[in-house]
Amino acid sequence: MGVLPGHTPALVLLHVGAVVIRDGSGERHLAVSGGFAEIGPKKVILFAETAEQAEDISKERARLDAERAKAELAHARGKGADHAEMDILVAEAKLRKALVRLQVADRVRHLPKGPHP
Repeated sequence: MGVLPGHTPALVLLHVGAVVIRDGSGERHLAVSGGFAEIGPKKVILFAETAEQAEDISKERARLDAERAKAELAHARGKGADHAEMDILVAEAKLRKALVRLQVADRVRHLPKGPHP
């Protein structure tokens, strides 16, 4: 979803995903998980459960988190018990978060240096 000045006020849920903040000084890339955004005609306020700037994300740690989540997901899918469904949901959420972190970290590393339009 894109938000430009003069946007109709809204309150939207945030899921695990990437957020790009553009202003007069350039762009900032964030990996967020959960929360909500309050959109007004002149500003947007993010209330995220977690938010990491791309520069602060360790690609190696995110890669390891994704590998661990994939292993947890495979293990949970192999279970026959009723508890497997919750384990699958938790592992999928961990995997989504790790993959978004990797995506955001990769995105900022491919941008040219200096202010961005």
